[in-house]
Amino acid sequence: MGIARSTSSQASGKGDSSAADRRQLCESHKTNAQRMRYAHFRELGHFIGSGAVETGCKAVIGQRLKLSGMRWSLRGAAGIATLRCQEASGRWDEVWHRLDNQTSVA
Repeated sequence: MGIARSTSSQASGKGDSSAADRRQLCESHKTNAQRMRYAHFRELGHFIGSGAVETGCKAVIGQRLKLSGMRWSLRGAAGIATLRCQEASGRWDEVWHRLDNQTSVA
């Protein structure tokens, strides 16, 4: 909350075009303080930035869907993406044996 208090004290300036921006920033910090507990989330082992997610998408999805000469329907791409994600997460056996997950050829 230190940032919010600091920003709040700065936001009281009048006539400054950036005062409204500072007020908005202060309110945003107050509203989202529970979501910005980065140290706590790191302690829990969660990723904070988007880099890990983007790299995972590139490795799991992009490598399969973007091979030379590949053409995919939306349904086919969604199906293979789902299977690749299940395999990458170690849940292949859990999903593969469920008949409701089986679809016709895309």
